[in-house]
Amino acid sequence: SFLIFCEERRTLHKRPYRSNSEVTSILGAEWRSLDQETKDKYVKEAKLRMQLYKETHPHPRKRQVKPEDKYKMTFKITKNKTPVTPFRIPSFSANHLSFVDESFYLFLESWLTVLAPETQQKVKENSILTSLQ
Repeated sequence: SFLIFCEERRTLHKRPYRSNSEVTSILGAEWRSLDQETKDKYVKEAKLRMQLYKETHPHPRKRQVKPEDKYKMTFKITKNKTPVTPFRIPSFSANHLSFVDESFYLFLESWLTVLAPETQQKVKENSILTSLQ
């Protein structure tokens, strides 16, 4: 309804020296100052337009995924179903392994849990972690 109001009134406030954000701010102030009867007129018009749109577009089509986009990674973060137990970060000197952050140790711990038991025993004895240092 506000968009229909803006559609009708934008040309009255559009000037070469005004930006679109300024015009929209003016229209927003006008919209807030309108009485409820006038706003209801725009709400009815919006409902009519929505009904007309649904009649003319009964089955909206979803966008087909292009073959080249099929395997692209999204930025949605999926929740991990198996929680990773936090790994204690060993204390190093100030300059030692400064490029390694906590996520590396979380990855290392999850990777080591998949290894054979004899390898896990070596890790517990700190032989592999010592070689990484």
